[in-house]
Amino acid sequence: MDNEAPLVRWLNSNRATLLLILMILLFLALSIGERFRYGIVVLAPLILLAIVAAAHVASRYRRVFRTIIIPLAVAWLIARVSQVVVSVSSGEVQVTLVLALVLTVGLLVVLLWSLVEARQINTETISQAFSGYLLIALAFAQCYDILNYIVPGAFNPAAPRGPISLFIYFSISTLTTVGYGDVTPLDPFVRIVAAIEATTGIFYQTVVIARLVALYIPRHPLERRPDPLGQREVTPMPSGGP
Repeated sequence: MDNEAPLVRWLNSNRATLLLILMILLFLALSIGERFRYGIVVLAPLILLAIVAAAHVASRYRRVFRTIIIPLAVAWLIARVSQVVVSVSSGEVQVTLVLALVLTVGLLVVLLWSLVEARQINTETISQAFSGYLLIALAFAQCYDILNYIVPGAFNPAAPRGPISLFIYFSISTLTTVGYGDVTPLDPFVRIVAAIEATTGIFYQTVVIARLVALYIPRHPLERRPDPLGQREVTPMPSGGP
């Protein structure tokens, strides 16, 4: 019991850092798991663990997680696993994609609202802001995945239907305004969505940096600066009567 206490203490004090680590691992694992048919089934525990970590980060919104986020996550996982195990129609695939998008947006809203209510800047606050940045990229990647089903020939080269790792790559490069150019949107509507994402990335960076600077509080109080002229404050003598 004593050996587990430090680990539990670290997990409780580094919830946002754990969420950030899980999200990065999830992005990396998706690029590998999508190469196998049952890769999403193997990644399901990691996805649930990331959602639970997000619930611990935004612990003030446990009711939202219990009533909205967790049921959405379970419904999406069931639909996604069923899509892999048995053949489903294109409409059912799009419903699964919409469920994933709603789940990501719900996580993003709760996480950003928790960041707005933060009262100090520390490692947890920075990790929370970084996790929100990755969730924005994931949400746009899911939008591109949906548009790839709806709009034929939306991207060049033609993106395969199913794997989302390509859209995550395109979304992150667009959000950071890097734009490597190896994947480009062709449809005018998809181009507008990509432009909105690039604008969102710039806006998010500006607002979050301003928020973190506003939260910064020096560890030590400011000391009174010495008078550069070496002059001391002169207390005026009380004026006497006539």
